[in-house]
Amino acid sequence: MENLKEKLNQFDKPTITFFFIMLAYHMLANINYGDDVSYFQNVLAGSQDYIGDTIRFSFERYNTWSSRTIIEIFVIYLAHLPHIVWRIADTMMWMLLYSPMINLLDIKTEKMRWSLTILLLLFPFKYTGTAGWICTSLNYTWPTALGLYFFSIVREWRKSTSVSTATTISALLALVYAANEEQMSAVLFIVLSAVLLQDIFQKHVNSLVL
Repeated sequence: MENLKEKLNQFDKPTITFFFIMLAYHMLANINYGDDVSYFQNVLAGSQDYIGDTIRFSFERYNTWSSRTIIEIFVIYLAHLPHIVWRIADTMMWMLLYSPMINLLDIKTEKMRWSLTILLLLFPFKYTGTAGWICTSLNYTWPTALGLYFFSIVREWRKSTSVSTATTISALLALVYAANEEQMSAVLFIVLSAVLLQDIFQKHVNSLVL
């Protein structure tokens, strides 16, 4: 019994709680409405040439609304897959949003992780499905999660932490997706510009001291 208690205490209870609540919420969500079914499901409906039609769709969308071209490729494919794929994928994106926040905020204690969990659970999740769960989440939740993930890797680079090649590639891919959404692109530009200016200023100060 004592060994069982010790093993249970090793689990990150706030993170596990957040995961199961988000998974339950996604499994219960009704995603049969909005732009997912009225527009994006129709893009490749009956197509025998997914790649060709995807390219034509991308050119058309770029010429009418140049942002989110990469994102909407993911949307049209996810809109045609069984809904369980989105339910699991979006749950994992919320976990990806949650984990970098612990790193970026330098949260050390379980009490602070519980606070973060509660704050995130207070978010009105219904707004992430206003225009359809798939298109809204891929256009807003996913760029935010991937942007935070990229920032967390940048933090490791700046700490001179050894980062694997696979992690570096995943961070750059996350950057490409996140930057395809205009609000997140602005956030990325502001934060990375501030980081660059800080580094330049620090090097200047160091050179004066030396």
